Amino acid sequence: MDKRVNALLEIPNGLSYIISNNLIDTIFKQRRK
Repeated sequence: MDKRVNALLEIPNGLSYIISNNLIDTIFKQRRK
């Protein structure tokens, strides 16, 4: 059970990490304009 729970938790954490990085990149690009 623990391994399955960890795997399920790692997926959304990875997605949120990627999404947050994309948001930061877009914000900086918009500010530069």
